[in-house]
Amino acid sequence: LILKLCDRITKRIALDCEMVGVGSDAKRHMLARVSIVNSHGRVVYDSFVAPQEKVVDYRTHVSGIRPENLKNGQY
Repeated sequence: LILKLCDRITKRIALDCEMVGVGSDAKRHMLARVSIVNSHGRVVYDSFVAPQEKVVDYRTHVSGIRPENLKNGQY
């Protein structure tokens, strides 16, 4: 598989993490998605993360995450 230059990891990347709320009051944060793009704006890595605790608030209005997104998340 040959990747185009713009699809490769570059000297600069951007990382974004989305969180969900856990704990009885949902005030604790837990990682739910990791996304990395290169300096060309191309996705290098994007994955949902399996929750290690019960999610109380998916924060969908901010994160875009829904329960079905985390069912097959990575550990």
